[in-house]
Amino acid sequence: MAEQKVIDRTRRWHPVAIGALMLAHIVCAVLASNASSDTNRDIFFAQQIASGSLFALTGPAINGVLHLGPLWYYLLAPVFLILPNAAAISGFICAVGALQYPLAYRLARRYASAREGILFVFALALPSFMDVQLGWLTHTVAIVPSLMLGVFAAAHYRERPSAARALWVGLALTFMLCAHPTLALLGGLLALWGGAKTPTWAARFGHALIVLVPILLSLLPMLFDQWRHGFADASTAAVYIDSDWSVPSLAKAVVLIGAVLENGPKYVSRFWLELSPSAMRPLIALYALIVSAAVAGLIVRVLRDKTRRGLIGLLVALALAQAMFVCAVRGVQPPWMVFALWSILAALIALGLEWVCGTGRAARALVAASLSVTSIWSVAVWVHFASAPQKLVDIKPSSGKRGSYDVRDYEKAKQEIPMPRLPYRQYLSIAQPLCGPVNLYGHYAHFVDITYAVGAMQRCGGGLTSATAACPSRGGQAGSVCKRRYGGRSACVRKRRSGCSASRRRRRSGTVPGR
Repeated sequence: MAEQKVIDRTRRWHPVAIGALMLAHIVCAVLASNASSDTNRDIFFAQQIASGSLFALTGPAINGVLHLGPLWYYLLAPVFLILPNAAAISGFICAVGALQYPLAYRLARRYASAREGILFVFALALPSFMDVQLGWLTHTVAIVPSLMLGVFAAAHYRERPSAARALWVGLALTFMLCAHPTLALLGGLLALWGGAKTPTWAARFGHALIVLVPILLSLLPMLFDQWRHGFADASTAAVYIDSDWSVPSLAKAVVLIGAVLENGPKYVSRFWLELSPSAMRPLIALYALIVSAAVAGLIVRVLRDKTRRGLIGLLVALALAQAMFVCAVRGVQPPWMVFALWSILAALIALGLEWVCGTGRAARALVAASLSVTSIWSVAVWVHFASAPQKLVDIKPSSGKRGSYDVRDYEKAKQEIPMPRLPYRQYLSIAQPLCGPVNLYGHYAHFVDITYAVGAMQRCGGGLTSATAACPSRGGQAGSVCKRRYGGRSACVRKRRSGCSASRRRRRSGTVPGR
């Protein structure tokens, strides 16, 4: 009876903890500054749709190879219409990502318990590659919440298959495809898992058509645009498959999972928080203790707890399958490629820590204190992005790899790239002077492209005819001058060896590389 009172009392603070994590995430996003051209692209298309200047047919580009449907831009456009400020877009994007916490709690409560629900939430908030989402605020933040939404929809359908519930499955799968192609495997598995409970083949066929309706509707504009341009993505995809795809490998999957678990906290601590080795050592030791305790708990539960044995086995199989999938479809693994994988690993960590909590009150207190420290650690990373740092910390690429992007290879010599970044809330505040020709040099040309450009288009009445001159983002030689008129045409003047290439093209959907 005493144990039951402890659990009931603990549940009262669960919504408070979840709300605090969500609020911290969203506030830091509103205060953050732009570090990615992908974010600027999203803000641009949201502004263009909201103003009626351009209705995008094609969505974000994936690795410069394929384009998603434009649904993501249309989800952002009403936000800009209601509150025409770039910070509103960044806050909304992060709010979408922050939905992972309440969804994780409800999902764990459905299949386990409230305590495992809050452990799942704190496991998701462990310092990891997920923390750097604030540096790349774009559609990839929806990977984890859309995956959980898909699980809910498929489970709901399995309980009582119907046409209405099939439509919810279709909508969930649409959001998953809108988030990122790394969810393709898990989305297919969820569809099969839900469809297995359909009573007849006739119903199965009919419900499958219903599931496909929202998916096809979300892709139709992109397919139409591809048709108009000769299906350009098909040719780039064919080249990509020949050069970058590989046979699924269990060994590669195990290495990737190990790298995600080991390198995530080190990466955010060293290259974003810039902690010294002495400051990192106790934090990394605490993180290692949490993961080790979770692994021990999983082993014990597999051996003793028949009620959780199947769930643990399923999650382990899904983690391996997902890791094999992403390694097969892309040789380089940037952080957003492992977001879905991290959610599965976080669920396993929660299941393992539940056993630790069940061993006694002292163990529960130790787990609670440890997870509180790691949550503060992650929040510190978010606050760092909100502080608009003047130096963008990066890593020199290793031989044949991009060390700053591959989660398996990050420990290279640090280099600091001086580049001022404008907070989102200031995007539209001082853009009016750019309505006329402006001479910009080197880093400043790039700085304007990823900050003031959207504001200039908003203030100057520019839109589809506005252009961007692609100047070096990591330095430029003296004498390079880029002239821009954001309300009209753009020109680039080359003096000596400037490395400044003019791009006099019409802005249209999908022209900016993405994830």
